[in-house]
Amino acid sequence: MNFLSVAPEIILTAGVLLLMVLDVMTGGRRNLGYFAALVIVAAGAMVITQYDSVEISFNGMVLGDRFGHMFRLIIYLAGFLATLAASSAWHGEARGVFGAEFFSLMLISIVGMDLLVIGANLIVVFLGLEILSLPLYAMAAGRTESDEAVEAGAKYFLTGAFASGFLLFGIALVYGATGSFTFEGIGNAVARGAQLDPLMWVGAVLILIGFLFKIAAVPFHSWAPDVYTGAPTPTVAFFAAAPKAAAIGLLLRLTLTALVDLPLENVFWAVAWLSMFVGNFWALRQRDLKRLLAYSGIAHVGYVLVGLCAKGSAAAGAVGFYLMGYAAMSVGAFAVVCAIESRDRSTTLDTVAGLGRRRPALAAALTLFMFGLTGIPPTVGFAGKFVVFSEALKSGYLGLVIWAVLFSAVSVYYYLRVVVAMWMWPADNSIIIPAGNRGIGGYGTVLILASAITLLLGIYPQPFLKIASESLFWLL
Repeated sequence: MNFLSVAPEIILTAGVLLLMVLDVMTGGRRNLGYFAALVIVAAGAMVITQYDSVEISFNGMVLGDRFGHMFRLIIYLAGFLATLAASSAWHGEARGVFGAEFFSLMLISIVGMDLLVIGANLIVVFLGLEILSLPLYAMAAGRTESDEAVEAGAKYFLTGAFASGFLLFGIALVYGATGSFTFEGIGNAVARGAQLDPLMWVGAVLILIGFLFKIAAVPFHSWAPDVYTGAPTPTVAFFAAAPKAAAIGLLLRLTLTALVDLPLENVFWAVAWLSMFVGNFWALRQRDLKRLLAYSGIAHVGYVLVGLCAKGSAAAGAVGFYLMGYAAMSVGAFAVVCAIESRDRSTTLDTVAGLGRRRPALAAALTLFMFGLTGIPPTVGFAGKFVVFSEALKSGYLGLVIWAVLFSAVSVYYYLRVVVAMWMWPADNSIIIPAGNRGIGGYGTVLILASAITLLLGIYPQPFLKIASESLFWLL
């Protein structure tokens, strides 16, 4: 067994143990979030040193290739930014929410996400999904004194349990049809004619349902708005981006290897259209920023699935590039919401009214992220949509791309409404915003990094597109 292929996961697990020890040694009086961020950086550095290598270990159950390395780095980016945002929120009554337990759960969840993107066996995939999900359920209910948070955790847990059941049943059916749990074995069986077996089709669809739930794609999205609203905002910043990147990475590996001969494009077409429709039109009605961003996330899942309809290294690379930018923009937007969250935890449009005069730096950062999520140049949101839609056009999905562009136009209204509220609405003085962030080490670092990525990938996308395409090319 080659443990080098799971060295980043070993670093993360060791970090969890050290967090627990340090928490006991300090009596819970120290902010350990920055230590957790350092652990994520160490795991990312290990991935970078291995980037050009291919490590197959544990009897072929784990595959450390460029594809897995790239998605690991996307997950670590989202995790690092979310960790810094939670570290900045560590004060007052929030100390009990964002203590060592919170950061330990975050690191454990990242280990599960890693297993999804490096797993080459359905058993590893199922273990990864459970290791990913269970900490998220606890993190969603982190504010135990809040009925909304407890309700959010309960909803997430119950719906997640159903999704895990679908996935496990699907794995069983696929094994019954192919006699294999490995992606290579399933792909060989499908190529020999297993796609004609009804068990194979039902099993594949059930597996897709399990992961479409995790990325909050329609019609498996109903948990997202309520969970986003009730959970602590730094928690939402984390699972708005990182789990989606992991699940989409798994879907890419699965559909381009094990299920490559199954015509699943129509499934992705329908789910993409529904996600763009529901996400954008329901977002029009929202006044709460967290619910608005929840429906916005559902719409962006639809845009990503447009890329999954078009098979090939270029299309898959476009999806990887899109996820790089989305991770930065999404976590950055939630970091701003966390920084301005009022003392009564209000996150409505009234909270950001007049923010341009009260906190111009935060208003400027949120404006940039809103422009990026809309798809306005020169942000990565525009570049990401352009490359994804271009690859879909090359594959003949003209109608779906037209719909995607129209739905993107709809999103202009609700994203720019936030911008208008910040710069043109009078401030509601009854809403008290925390007086300034606590230095460059917290929210400032998050916003600087997220803003830099949003602009850099938008202005100069070619190097990152090349990295993404070359990483995905290894699958084909």
